[in-house]
Amino acid sequence: MTTAELANAENRGNAESHAEDYCSGAQAQQPLRGSVSPMTEAAERWIGARYPRKEDAALLTGNARFIDDMEPVPGIRHVAMLRSGHAHARIVSIDISKAAAMPGVHGIVTGADIVEAIRPIPSAIRAPIKYYPIAIDKVRYVGEPVAVIAADDRYVAEDAMELIEVEYEPLPPVVDADGALADAAALLHEDVGSNVVHHRTFRYGDPEGAFSNAHKVVRLDWRYPRYGSTPMETYGVVANFERAPDRYTIWSNFQGPFILHALMTGALGVPGNRLRLITSPHSGGSFGIKRAMYPYHGVARGVFQAHWMPTEMDRGPAGAPDQRVDRG
Repeated sequence: MTTAELANAENRGNAESHAEDYCSGAQAQQPLRGSVSPMTEAAERWIGARYPRKEDAALLTGNARFIDDMEPVPGIRHVAMLRSGHAHARIVSIDISKAAAMPGVHGIVTGADIVEAIRPIPSAIRAPIKYYPIAIDKVRYVGEPVAVIAADDRYVAEDAMELIEVEYEPLPPVVDADGALADAAALLHEDVGSNVVHHRTFRYGDPEGAFSNAHKVVRLDWRYPRYGSTPMETYGVVANFERAPDRYTIWSNFQGPFILHALMTGALGVPGNRLRLITSPHSGGSFGIKRAMYPYHGVARGVFQAHWMPTEMDRGPAGAPDQRVDRG
């Protein structure tokens, strides 16, 4: 028997043992007739009971396949991203010449390349904002990508990243909502003309009458602190591009790819049947934040457009992946 077969057999044995333990325990603890409802009785059968976990066999035998275990296509290049250290700054110039000359580097993509490669990522909010996966002319938050390096491996990509020289013109940051509404606040998106990108009012019934007739009215100022979900496994993307006809296959560790599909077909400019989004068999947690990896699908397209190679992005902090690219 193989290791996996032994693990499965052990799991079946444990399940049978647990079932026997439960039956004997249930017989010894039968409630008095009529003392509990069927729903309560059913709940008591599960509370405190032992049962085998479905994922244990794969995890304990090393057969689980997370995004970093996947090598679905040959010739994959690894990608690292140079990120802004400024909260708000205009990009004056980017010099990639030293990094591009480094052995093992296959291509470098900047905002200028992305603009040529993809359309702005669609948004449900109707505002004059063109959203691209990396900074184009200025950065608007600390950590925003400004350049993407594809290389033989992560070590070369990260070494080359340190050779890229970016000149910034620092701009006043906007650090909270109240400050953003001030008349003198710096504008993050000049084309909008304000830091209020979207405003809607919902009105049902007679709110004024309800408040005036209320026995007591409570007014509160709600403030929510920043928080961050931190899954053990960070973002990961493996992307491949093929010609004739142009089509994409993207593997990632977000378990709801159907949510992203319409966004990415719009940005990539392809019909839905030419973009496949595949989820890795196992995931090391998400808590909802991995839906935000869709910009990195667009980054992969920029690498393909400029240098035509497949890529992998992974191992970055949650919310900040690196990539792999495969040569189509």
